[in-house]
Amino acid sequence: MAFPGPAFLALWNDVTPQHAHEYNRWHTREHVPERVGIDGFIEGRRYRHATPGQREYFTVYGANAPEVFRSQAYLNVIEDPTPWSVNMRLTLTHVLRAPCRTLGSAGSGTGGALACVRIHGAAPAPQAVSTLLAACAALDGVVAAHLGEVFTAQPNAFARWTAAEMPTHVLLVESEDIDVARNLSAGIGARVVDALPVLDTPNVDVYSMIFAIGHADVDASLRRTR
Repeated sequence: MAFPGPAFLALWNDVTPQHAHEYNRWHTREHVPERVGIDGFIEGRRYRHATPGQREYFTVYGANAPEVFRSQAYLNVIEDPTPWSVNMRLTLTHVLRAPCRTLGSAGSGTGGALACVRIHGAAPAPQAVSTLLAACAALDGVVAAHLGEVFTAQPNAFARWTAAEMPTHVLLVESEDIDVARNLSAGIGARVVDALPVLDTPNVDVYSMIFAIGHADVDASLRRTR
């Protein structure tokens, strides 16, 4: 099944500066693969910012159903973390976590960079979703675009990370490289305003991909059995 699938989980965060090196090792070597190894996950991707002033890291997981983010297998990983995860959770700051039902996608393939748009607004009509995604996918240098509607799936361990700026929708626009994503960010935001019933100006963050792994590629040693 192609990324992101019927659902995706979007996460933004910073990390205390003195732990940045260990964070990146942990996130690539254990954290993302451990989750992607769970049945129902399609792929995990992690990104780093290209613009000062926004959250430094963005991670997104694709799944074959929204229920995957409420599954017992996923909750087991969260509620029974590894010792490394226990230590690293203490270093995370400014965490924002948004599970989404995928409303639609346009284009195909994987881009090396991402314009990630946090949207606050009412539920869009299907035609508005199609119009927005087609407009984004048609931009020169864009590979694919995906729109998700945020739903509630907050494990108890993450309750402290509930944020006032939780979006209602998340738009992911994959581009060829970071220069394309940066140059198109204002135009993407304008297309969101034109197509969707937004309540305020969308937040557009720009990231470069630093790691991706698919479900089938996760080493057996990182697959949790409970």
